[in-house]
Amino acid sequence: MVPGPSDALFVPLGLSEPRRAFRLAAWATAGAVLGGFVAYGLGRVAFDALVRPALAAVSVGPEDWFRLQRLFDEHGPWLIALSSISPFSTKLMCIAAGAFRLSFAECALALFLGRGVRFATIAIVLRYAGDRLAERFGLRRNARPA
Repeated sequence: MVPGPSDALFVPLGLSEPRRAFRLAAWATAGAVLGGFVAYGLGRVAFDALVRPALAAVSVGPEDWFRLQRLFDEHGPWLIALSSISPFSTKLMCIAAGAFRLSFAECALALFLGRGVRFATIAIVLRYAGDRLAERFGLRRNARPA
């Protein structure tokens, strides 16, 4: 698990050794999914004690949570999957999934599929264009053969 965007570690490592891109994608997916499980658990068991006060401190009020709960009731797994491939906070969505009692299986499947698609896509780019990208941006002096 990387605190923050996994891409910040995955992309430079993949650029340094494009042959390892798919292995790195698997590790990034596993770490992101485990982090999502922790966030889900936090939302499930400690929402009122820890999460609600933290959100109130950044001006997320009850009306915002009621609106989000309605969305989760209708589209919960899709929200998790879409946050996994977009810039939206997946951790926040996983906390909400736990707080709103989305089934763990639905959350886990959506999280795994979303993060898997995201990191597999990045791995494809790194594997097949990583050397050219690194050279183009001056990130490597001597490119290694693929």
